Amino acid sequence: MLENIIFGLMVVAALGAAVFTCIYETGGFKRSSDKEQPEKQSGNQKSE
Repeated sequence: MLENIIFGLMVVAALGAAVFTCIYETGGFKRSSDKEQPEKQSGNQKSE
């Protein structure tokens, strides 16, 4: 009985960590792409 409760808590913790990691990585990607966009736009202006 106690093993099932501990296992359930471990599963919930693992899923929570996975969701948090996905959200964090997605947010980090959006921030990095926002920083790259002005550089790409300035590069396009130089080529014109």
